[in-house]
Amino acid sequence: MFFAACFAAFENISYVATDFRTLPIRMVTVTFLHISIAQYYLYIKANWQKKIFLSLLLPIFIHGSYNLFIALKGKFVILSFAILLFLVVQNIYKIIGKCREG
Repeated sequence: MFFAACFAAFENISYVATDFRTLPIRMVTVTFLHISIAQYYLYIKANWQKKIFLSLLLPIFIHGSYNLFIALKGKFVILSFAILLFLVVQNIYKIIGKCREG
């Protein structure tokens, strides 16, 4: 998760060079996106031989959709927040499930 946050910071810096206006919203949201999506990459690493193609497509699709909605601006930004909300809620359910098991 630390590396996900660091990558998010690097990505924000690269977006400053192309479109400074999206920086405020990206600074708030993209860190949460990368930290939340890190679980998929950990799953890929743990199950490298099983379902790698599908496991890799899901985080790419989520991240790409987020970037597209932010770039389109306007009402599409709401959809990027919906993606973040989905990831956060999904992580909360996984944590609750692990607490119940243990």
